[in-house]
Amino acid sequence: MLCIIIVKYVRAGDGWRPAFLVNPQPAVMVEGNKVVPIASEDTVRGRIRVLHTTTPAADGFYSAFSFASVSGLTQIDAWAVQQ
Repeated sequence: MLCIIIVKYVRAGDGWRPAFLVNPQPAVMVEGNKVVPIASEDTVRGRIRVLHTTTPAADGFYSAFSFASVSGLTQIDAWAVQQ
């Protein structure tokens, strides 16, 4: 798992736009075929760097963001959506 991204939709003019909250320190990592919990003091093992291009709203959500792997190129080949 690279990160957790929470998306909510907020009113903007005539419609709605997405707003993003990114947690780059997931609670677990996959090492080989095992899911390994990350201890809170081990956050240095985070695998991404979030690049915010806008100022956050009062609740911490950004209107845009991008992220990069700290170890080089990576490919996102799966994701999960929760409601």
